[in-house]
Amino acid sequence: MEQPDYSDLNILCRKYPLHAGLLMQVYQDLLLSQRWTDIMCLDIHTLARPALMARGHAVGVDLILEEKARTGNEIPGSVSIVVPYAVDEQLDLNEIRLSFDSTAQMLRNCTIDSNQDGHNGRNSQHHKAYIFMAVVTSDSSQVYYKISDGIVKPQV
Repeated sequence: MEQPDYSDLNILCRKYPLHAGLLMQVYQDLLLSQRWTDIMCLDIHTLARPALMARGHAVGVDLILEEKARTGNEIPGSVSIVVPYAVDEQLDLNEIRLSFDSTAQMLRNCTIDSNQDGHNGRNSQHHKAYIFMAVVTSDSSQVYYKISDGIVKPQV
């Protein structure tokens, strides 16, 4: 595994020192535990906080490793935005709305082949209607909440 480039992460940690620990923990979890790829750091100016954009996988890590061992290819994932929060931070609906508004353009600018977005050739617009909120506790445990923009019918 190649070494990650922490230069963008370092810039955001200096800009948002109160969020630096959260950002680093979520970055490491996505990279090493969740095995997400193409991780990029984002500066969400309207929220005055950092976020991450990465290619995640809808399937578990075990299935990804099995597929890579069997075929030599990884299962492609869809691009998602992850916003780190501390467990004791107060969050209101306005901040969630700002998160969607701020990240919508970033996701629209992503060039994703519809065959690589994990939705079997369907319109890749589907995966752009949510963000992940990474809630980090004082013992470094992390829980990811998938927050949808509006009411979304569950996939069958």
